[in-house]
Amino acid sequence: MIAGRAGRFPWPEGGEALLIKVDAEGNESWRKLFGGVRNDELTAVDVLSDGSIIAVGHTDSYSSGFPDVFMVKVSGPGETLWQKVIGRGPSNFDQAMSVQAHPDGSFVLAGEAGARPMLAKMDRHGNTVGLGDLENKITIPTVTGTINFDNGAFVAGRGAEAPMLVREFGAFGLDRLLIERPVPNELCTGGGTYMPVAEPVTQGEEYAITFNECVLNGDDPWTLDGSLSVRIQSLSGVLAEGSSYEVELIYYAIDLVTTEGAGTIRFLGRLPFSRVAAGNTLTENTQLSGNFGIVEDTKLQVIKSGSIAYQFEGNAFTITSPDDVVFELMGMDADLELVIIEAISGTSFPEPEDGRIRIAASDGSSAVVIIEDDAVTVEIDTNGDGEVDGVLRTTWDELI
Repeated sequence: MIAGRAGRFPWPEGGEALLIKVDAEGNESWRKLFGGVRNDELTAVDVLSDGSIIAVGHTDSYSSGFPDVFMVKVSGPGETLWQKVIGRGPSNFDQAMSVQAHPDGSFVLAGEAGARPMLAKMDRHGNTVGLGDLENKITIPTVTGTINFDNGAFVAGRGAEAPMLVREFGAFGLDRLLIERPVPNELCTGGGTYMPVAEPVTQGEEYAITFNECVLNGDDPWTLDGSLSVRIQSLSGVLAEGSSYEVELIYYAIDLVTTEGAGTIRFLGRLPFSRVAAGNTLTENTQLSGNFGIVEDTKLQVIKSGSIAYQFEGNAFTITSPDDVVFELMGMDADLELVIIEAISGTSFPEPEDGRIRIAASDGSSAVVIIEDDAVTVEIDTNGDGEVDGVLRTTWDELI
């Protein structure tokens, strides 16, 4: 048996894992290629007691970040029996470099996991007792859908973060620009300028706000550059911090770039936003219509429709989705649907502590994001059969 990788050296993106069987004279009996759209390689192979073959290595195609351990089992004649992936979170480089078959059909693999030596015993089905709290496990089905192991972490992260970014934009515009209405040197304390809303906000009025490299100092300084307009649809009560009021507004002609540290987010389009304030209780809603765009790490996300509701009692918050949220991601051919199936909640926005979110494509493939304190589990069903094909374990900070 020969294990390796198909492609020319130096390896291009998209190299496939290779397995070849030869007879005693070195003549090829069959060859098999495994993997997806990125780099995959098999580095070791052994024959099990029943004549089936186990080959191990690493995969980029089915990982959620850095490479994960790749395991392939085929029959003697070359029929693929299963393909599986295990790893220890998106920030760890995991690979198998050696494999040893046992008479009972199990096998032992050796390699590295997160820059540490790894030794794991697997049963005949490729299952092990675990590699730690952040273990990822994937069983690769014959058919993969729109949401798959190559993009599952990306889809889950963008979907889970979207309700937070929508609220951060809507609340910042309302609290800082319309209620506080600071003059330029009170907002842009680190330099730059902006054109503020000078007069008290009134119903039916429209306001244009522009920023020119406006730096907001604080524990984590950030910069605003660009412009937006806002129309006050309705207003009752006094629009002031700590007072009771109801306001509906629409942000439009949005083209605003925020930069914090090395991260840049660009907001585009149109966003309706409403709030009912009563003391320290805030009830907010965004009924999405038109397109609200978010560009993060050069990847565009466009939220097309749906609604998201927010409830705040002091610092504690709860987020639900009364109507399913439809959005698209750059590089994906089909729209995705987001449903908050268990309310997202926490004690310090925007850091959630509980919740369950499902992101699904029209072909039935899906990613379910389960939030429990700082731990996040992503369950991927890539062939739409209702069964979980892979589990990614990570943290909220790593996911988004």
